[in-house]
Amino acid sequence: MNRECEHEWVSNSGRGGEPIFKENGNMSTSAVMHVKCDKCGARTWLSEDDWNLLESNVIDLQDHHPHLTIPTKNAVHVLPVALIKDVIDGKKLIFDIDGWEDILPVILSDYLKGMEMNDD
Repeated sequence: MNRECEHEWVSNSGRGGEPIFKENGNMSTSAVMHVKCDKCGARTWLSEDDWNLLESNVIDLQDHHPHLTIPTKNAVHVLPVALIKDVIDGKKLIFDIDGWEDILPVILSDYLKGMEMNDD
C-alpha cells in the first residue's frame, strides 16, 4: 500500500459501487467489504465502522444546493435537484444515481401519497 497516497477509498462491491458488507471468518469477526483506492489502486478490507469513519464518505451539503434529502433503509441520500431534473428530462438515467435501488421506492411512495392527498 502506498503510504504517501491520501487514499480515496471506493467500494469494490455491490452494483454501482454501493457498499456491501459480508461476513468472512477468514478476514474478521465482523462483516467487511473490499475497497480500492481511487488514486493509487491499493486494495484492503474495511469493516462497516471503519467505512463510516472515512472522511471521503462525508458529503458537504454546500456542494449540492438545492438538494433533496432522501432517507432510505440503508442511508440518507443527498441528491441535487438538478440531477433529479436531468433524470426527468431524460438527460440522465435513474441507474446513474448511486443507490437508485433504495431511492426510487421512496420517491415513488412519496409521489403516490401526494396523489392520494389530492384525491380528497
